[in-house]
Amino acid sequence: MEPSISVEDFELGQSNEKSLFIYHKDAGVAMYSHEFLMGATDPQLLSGFVSAMASFLSEFLGSEQAQWKTVYGSDTTLIVEGGEWAVGVLAVSRETSELRSKLRIIITEFEATYAMFKETSHFEGGLIGEYEDFVRNVFINDRLTPNTRLWRRPEWREAQLDSYSLDVSTQIRKLLHFMEEGINVVQASEFLGISITDALQIISGIYWHNLINLGYVPANDDILIPSRDSLGFLLSQNNPLDLCVDTMRVVGKLEGRNNLGTIFSTLNIQNTETVSLEVGNLISMGYIQKVTVEHNMVLTNERILNSFIRECKSFLSKGYLLGIIRKTHAEGIIKHPWLSKVSICDDLLVLCPLNEHMFPEELECVYDATLYIMNEMTRLLSIAEDSDMVQSALMRARTCAHNSGV
Repeated sequence: MEPSISVEDFELGQSNEKSLFIYHKDAGVAMYSHEFLMGATDPQLLSGFVSAMASFLSEFLGSEQAQWKTVYGSDTTLIVEGGEWAVGVLAVSRETSELRSKLRIIITEFEATYAMFKETSHFEGGLIGEYEDFVRNVFINDRLTPNTRLWRRPEWREAQLDSYSLDVSTQIRKLLHFMEEGINVVQASEFLGISITDALQIISGIYWHNLINLGYVPANDDILIPSRDSLGFLLSQNNPLDLCVDTMRVVGKLEGRNNLGTIFSTLNIQNTETVSLEVGNLISMGYIQKVTVEHNMVLTNERILNSFIRECKSFLSKGYLLGIIRKTHAEGIIKHPWLSKVSICDDLLVLCPLNEHMFPEELECVYDATLYIMNEMTRLLSIAEDSDMVQSALMRARTCAHNSGV
């Protein structure tokens, strides 16, 4: 009988993220913080530690480091992302590029929202409300689906409901008692007699306030990739996490290009529910990650470009097109050095570097490089050939790529 993930297994890996804080670069004071796990870290203590480490690295390397990480204690990694005047730090069990991308997004938003505090670290608490909603959306909205599993945290307290209105707190109290055995979002909405949309809003809030655990179940259209250095552990012969064989087969095929449903179909996976539960648990633990926004941007451009080339093959010869692509590629490397990592195959297939080791800003450079190829090819072909046909081919390619679900 194939092993499955129990409630206890889910709870063990429920939050790769431990705590988040943003501190003022000059003052070294934490201006915003959130605990994913209550009592996991002290934001003011960590902000002082990270500030001191940043100063040391700056002196040692001779320049300020915008992105870095450091180990803190025996089981925590601090992911650091610096902006112009604020620094974001995310304490995690395992580093993933997905979490670094999210940290980068919230630092950019923080500096844009609170630009008036660039010259001071004094913050009025009331200013955080809307920003915290933004942070919550970035970190958990893509983990909340109708199939997401919910479990009440045993340490929840009635006092945690004080910030809600009477009607909402009554709904939450009923829901917390109902979910003792573990339920999904659909069951929660049916129990409360509300829409799934309304249920998701309530669940998002009570998870953020540490009342429940989430067991994420990835959707078929999710594109996943193993986290850095995780495959050696996940696919080791002794199977330390007791994964079922089909889960290991799926893990071995995660390359950041095809979605989960396509992989299930290709491998003829029958027990998709068990595999989805196990893969979701691995995501929660940080061994597997959803691809980043930047990764998706590159993947979208790659698909548009390859679709555009296929469209052009209907009215241009393969040899002529290959010459245009290679010329554009070779001449563009001076402006976009990351083009040297973009492969042009003899069969007119363009392949971009996409792996778990790439930082968000590196993926943005690859995106710019593929955009250059596309624009330059369009320009050259529009001059030499029928411009209307070329533009129509590009329009069809964009439609095809976006309809494919990227």
